[in-house]
Amino acid sequence: MSHISPISLRTIAVVVIVSVIGSLGLIRSDAEAAGPSPHIPFGALDKADFNSGKLRVAGWAMDPDTADPVKVHFYVDGVLVGSTNARRSRLDVAARHRNGARHGFDKRLEAPRSGTVCAWAINVGEGHNRPVACRPYGKVERPTPPSNNHRVKGTIDAVRGTKRGVRVSGWAFDLDTKRSINVHVYAGAKVVGVRADGVRDDVARVHHVGGVMASAWR
Repeated sequence: MSHISPISLRTIAVVVIVSVIGSLGLIRSDAEAAGPSPHIPFGALDKADFNSGKLRVAGWAMDPDTADPVKVHFYVDGVLVGSTNARRSRLDVAARHRNGARHGFDKRLEAPRSGTVCAWAINVGEGHNRPVACRPYGKVERPTPPSNNHRVKGTIDAVRGTKRGVRVSGWAFDLDTKRSINVHVYAGAKVVGVRADGVRDDVARVHHVGGVMASAWR
């Protein structure tokens, strides 16, 4: 069991990132800004270039609930490689969205020489974390949508408060491997990594995964 410091269940946002992030269909593959929605952060990933041994990512992110900078997490092919606070001045963003100018980021990260980087804006207050965009970088072919036969699958079965925090349970599996996979659980800006290593016979039966482990996590 993984525990997160007590947070109101009304405002908790749980985002599960399993193995390959883009395979869940939550992320845009272009660099255009995601449109604003009430209480949900949004932004744009303008650049993703690998040079001098590091990955440079630049763009902006904001949360409609605050004019303060928000945190942004970066994943390369499903692996967390770093984070930053979007606090650089972006006058163009301020003019368009009228929520202050301190929403830009420009960060150099330790990362593989090529891959697909995804930026996640971390929610403040009501709402939930949101993927800003993904960009391929380095010498990689343009990504194609994954087939259903190779898509990572999973769900959240329950979220409930405990005396020590919040308990989250569910399952996840990847048809490309018989091994259990990693799951990231977010509560606001806090993240806890767990291993989906409990057997779920019901999941195996429904999804016809055969010898592939249908794993539970909590």
